[in-house]
Amino acid sequence: SSMPVMCCFCGTNLCLSVLEFGVILFQVYILLFWPEDDCSKPVANGLDFCFGDLVKVLSGVVLVFTLPLFGLSFYAWWHSLALWQRLKHGEVLAAGAATVRTMEEHAGLND
Repeated sequence: SSMPVMCCFCGTNLCLSVLEFGVILFQVYILLFWPEDDCSKPVANGLDFCFGDLVKVLSGVVLVFTLPLFGLSFYAWWHSLALWQRLKHGEVLAAGAATVRTMEEHAGLND
């Protein structure tokens, strides 16, 4: 129940969410606005594929894997923020305890 640790955890999840959102926007930009190749010449050793198509497929794969990561990071940030606020208002969380107590109850001041 350390407030600095919760603040660090909350801030890390927020930064990770913002970074992943930026990656998602970049992947969507690539998928929508990547220029089309003419595919008139083979790339290497007679392989006949378009570089633009490869970029779009890879971008789509990265996008599919990044979306759930963004959701999990945002979820972790949201709940760590709520827990940090509770700790800031005086609640004490004990490992393995079924109840959550305030600082006064934990210290025995409200007996």
